[in-house]
Amino acid sequence: MSTLKADTIQSTGGGAATLTKQSAAKGYAYWNQETPAIVDSLNASSITDTAAGKGAINWSSAMSSASYMCTTGSPSVSASTLYSPVTIDDGIYGYQTKSTTVWPFRDLYTGAGSAFYDSRGSICAAMGDLA
Repeated sequence: MSTLKADTIQSTGGGAATLTKQSAAKGYAYWNQETPAIVDSLNASSITDTAAGKGAINWSSAMSSASYMCTTGSPSVSASTLYSPVTIDDGIYGYQTKSTTVWPFRDLYTGAGSAFYDSRGSICAAMGDLA
């Protein structure tokens, strides 16, 4: 049996190696919309705040098409549970028309009268292919 050990793997052209017969998230963002600021990310350059509970994630590298998918989540808005997902609201979801470089979102909490709100910690993982 052979063992392959490496710290970095690149394509022959010097870029990222292509995964075959596997799938991985091509983008990820964990953000605080109250600030607004990205707390942690992969392929997310910034967040745009457009209104209460509404904004957009801006991708550093474009997706190959606008048909990629984002899985999302958002924790409780209580100050005592800051960044601790104890209760889940009705969700963060895409809206409007997304592009290969921007994913617009809304954050809706129905426990407080069906209102949009700036959550303290929301996540989005983008699945698809990079351009």
